[in-house]
Amino acid sequence: MGSPELGYVHKIDKQRQNPPSREDIGDWGKEAEETVIEFFRNNFPGVEIRRATPAEDSGKRESGGKAVDAVAYIDGKPSLGLQITTSTDSAVKDSKSQLMKDFPFLRLAEMRNTDPSIPRALVFLKAGQVAEYVKNPDFKRHPEMAGQILESVIKSLQFASLKTKDQDDHKRINVLLAMFQKELEQIKKGRLN
Repeated sequence: MGSPELGYVHKIDKQRQNPPSREDIGDWGKEAEETVIEFFRNNFPGVEIRRATPAEDSGKRESGGKAVDAVAYIDGKPSLGLQITTSTDSAVKDSKSQLMKDFPFLRLAEMRNTDPSIPRALVFLKAGQVAEYVKNPDFKRHPEMAGQILESVIKSLQFASLKTKDQDDHKRINVLLAMFQKELEQIKKGRLN
């Protein structure tokens, strides 16, 4: 039997010969954001979506950051903030989940004081799914990923609904839930735009 040290050396040598691919290390964040934005544009014609501003994306409270990657609008009004990740690092995932728990609703700089806060949605995607989509950007070929996007958004909205007592928040969330649940049912039936 070899020594443990020799085993470590062999492992390091093997890693150097076969470095992990981007899919293995999860470095697909920007592509994941674009994928989710495209998904919304393709499947929800009544929803406008944009990338977050640098301040919104930063998450730094002192600069007004909200830690969102995209903002969805319905009828020209902000309706949903999306945080999108492919990270497999448990500390990163826990941090994003904690942010969602602590702040299920957010306000954007563009909103007036009378505008209601909007729910935050946390979308976890697998880097490999995003990589496959980038190779062949047709959601009909990637129903599992489309379902994952919707399931993540639906779970986030259900959580936000539990965290508010405001009836108007519940009404707005229910409109969003109905729209996303209907699309998820279409995907499960094999019907995807």
